[in-house]
Amino acid sequence: MNCLNCGAALQGPYCALCGQKHDPHRHSVGHFVAETAESLSHADSRLWSTLWTLLTKPGALAIDFFEGRRARYIPPIRLYLVISIAFFIVLNLDTGTEVKVADDVTVQGVSLTEPNKDREAVAKLCSKITYNGPLAARIKPKIEAGCAKALVDGGASLGAVFMRNLPKAMFVLLPVFALLMLPFYIRPYRLYAEHLVFLLGNHTAIFLVSILSQLGGLVLPAVVGGPLTFIGFLYMVWYCWRGMRVFYGNGRGLTAVKFLVLGLLYIWLAAIVLTTTGLVSLLEV
Repeated sequence: MNCLNCGAALQGPYCALCGQKHDPHRHSVGHFVAETAESLSHADSRLWSTLWTLLTKPGALAIDFFEGRRARYIPPIRLYLVISIAFFIVLNLDTGTEVKVADDVTVQGVSLTEPNKDREAVAKLCSKITYNGPLAARIKPKIEAGCAKALVDGGASLGAVFMRNLPKAMFVLLPVFALLMLPFYIRPYRLYAEHLVFLLGNHTAIFLVSILSQLGGLVLPAVVGGPLTFIGFLYMVWYCWRGMRVFYGNGRGLTAVKFLVLGLLYIWLAAIVLTTTGLVSLLEV
């Protein structure tokens, strides 16, 4: 009996060369449905243990990863990619609705109604934007054109492009912030990869809690969804602090100081990245 995939001789239900399971039978639709359900819920049992450890033990996944206990968990980058994709999908559920601007909303006398008939006034308003950076002669007209389009449609086009670019911005934010963390952990010295894996875990947990919070806000009454969102925010703050304390092993006082300073650095860096993302999005509108 040979493997149907690579032709190697079989000595069991799985091929020793390529790993494919020997299954020569033709299957019904019901079989494929059952197989898909099993793949999602049971095939990779690491998913549930990974998510449980991620949410209940801040910093533990990163510790286990660097101490070699990896087989029981989903790899950090794979988990981050899956959860981040789900996060941005859910985020668009709330922001993907049509933008309607009230008739009486104006900016410097220019009405932001749709459609906007006073396009000359819009163009004049956007021409006041100043940009003296590199390639100003080529970039400034694009900024003005993107500004005019964003004003005319109430920001819907700009918002759509921004949301499309936001995942890319996070891929810039994480590795750069990991570099900023290096001077804070010299004794004992921590590798760059340690900071990066730690941040991947933190952001994965934050994305996951945000998903639950946003879904709760969409399906639950405001009187319930509001407090849950606030509780989720407090949990995320505690999670980041606790994760630093567990993973890096500093005392409470030193962890609190580093948490405050690094938190301010993170806000500063995030503001730069998001502003840059907004400008890039404006060029792409």
